[in-house]
Amino acid sequence: MISPVAVSGMAVAAANGRKAGRREVTAESNAVKRAHELRALGLKPADIGKMIGSSRATVYRYLSMGSGELA
Repeated sequence: MISPVAVSGMAVAAANGRKAGRREVTAESNAVKRAHELRALGLKPADIGKMIGSSRATVYRYLSMGSGELA
């Protein structure tokens, strides 16, 4: 249950163009594109994660986004 004060605060924020919650990661994200580029070079997901600052599981999720084809 969310307190009425929090609800009113979120309503004011929404009226000012702010969204609540975590930002969505899309296939257009720089980290996702970089993960695809590094994978195309033959790097392992664990190594890619170290390079882009994400976990191996996150790298697998990024690699599953989009077709992975570079334009």
